[in-house]
Amino acid sequence: MCFSLISLTAFSQGSATGCLLPNNIVYTSKGILGTYYNNVFTGLSTNYCSWTPVTGPTCLVCNGGLNVFGVCLSGTTSGVEGTFTMVACPLDDYAGVFALIAAGTGACYLYRKKMYVMA
Repeated sequence: MCFSLISLTAFSQGSATGCLLPNNIVYTSKGILGTYYNNVFTGLSTNYCSWTPVTGPTCLVCNGGLNVFGVCLSGTTSGVEGTFTMVACPLDDYAGVFALIAAGTGACYLYRKKMYVMA
């Protein structure tokens, strides 16, 4: 029996909810007053395209620590708030894999065709 089996990484690689800054880091822990802490974050991998809302609510990430009242002590950085899903892209990254599948399928087809002719 001749067949091709491929295992690709799923296109959806998880998601992160929080405040996304331009450096592709999503800060995920929000303080009492709505400002995000700068020490709890998830980086979005550079190997994936990341969904970013074109328009969305803005959010603030504290550059330093927050005091006991949730007030940022050293300024804030503005970002976009939402859920950000990492998606594999572009499909060109898989062109080699697709070519191998096509070649393997073609080779199997020719091999089986040859076996029928000989029998």
